[in-house]
Amino acid sequence: MQDPRYLLNINPELVRRILVEAIRHTGEAIRGEAVGRWVVNLSGGLDSAIVAFLACEAVGPENVRALLLPYRTSMPASREDAMRVVEALGIGYQVYDITAAVDGLYQSKADDPYAANKRAKGNVMARMRMIFGYEECERWNALMLGTIWGDSASALNLIADLYKTQVRQLARNIGVPQVIVDKAPSADLEPNQTDESDIGFSYYAVDSVLVRFVDMGMLPDEIKADLWATQGDLSIDWDAAVDKLCGVATDAAMRPGLVDIMEYKRRMTPIVPKISRATIELDYRPPKQWGR
Repeated sequence: MQDPRYLLNINPELVRRILVEAIRHTGEAIRGEAVGRWVVNLSGGLDSAIVAFLACEAVGPENVRALLLPYRTSMPASREDAMRVVEALGIGYQVYDITAAVDGLYQSKADDPYAANKRAKGNVMARMRMIFGYEECERWNALMLGTIWGDSASALNLIADLYKTQVRQLARNIGVPQVIVDKAPSADLEPNQTDESDIGFSYYAVDSVLVRFVDMGMLPDEIKADLWATQGDLSIDWDAAVDKLCGVATDAAMRPGLVDIMEYKRRMTPIVPKISRATIELDYRPPKQWGR
């Protein structure tokens, strides 16, 4: 068995070649064109930045268009980071403020957009960006290039089979600006929101649990023992992380983890290039599907 301390390591150059070819072949298969056009919703975050970089390598910057889609509460730094990617790649871009579109939904229901439920409104914003992206694809005769999960609304979900830790490795390899690699991941749906604060654990902690649970098929108690033995010096509550992600199944308590709770989001996905040893729904099945 591979040393668990290095389970998240990838060969970034090999992964890079696989994903670049996936862009080329998917465009050819869907459009029948050797070089297709792609639209990327560029948020200023790491995922969309790496997708834009790979798209330019695959089909050239002249065939990639970025959309910057701020809402009135979006952080100015997000637009600045998105523009760093645009300028580094020399790609065309459009800025569309989605405030009127999002607020219009609430106004059509006679609701106050300023008082809307934050989570529900975040979902509206994400889907509005999806709509803007698809409208641009039709206008430009292009395909939508997706990022990790989200609404899975894309022709090619490029990095869905990579953990965030691995995405960062790949980003460094292809030259994504360091400020974007280092920034705290955020959906930018409200001020000061970050993914890791929402989850309660760092992405490294999450990835360290998931790679053992999904890729290695380890049981929760085995994962806890391994992480405490190999990484107990990181000031991470590994027991709590495993329980949150993998669930609890004891005589005293029974509750699903985030892997099972989020299972429905992994259905009906677009094309996903195969990278990892085990992919959820292909090589890993939730316990309820096979009686564990």
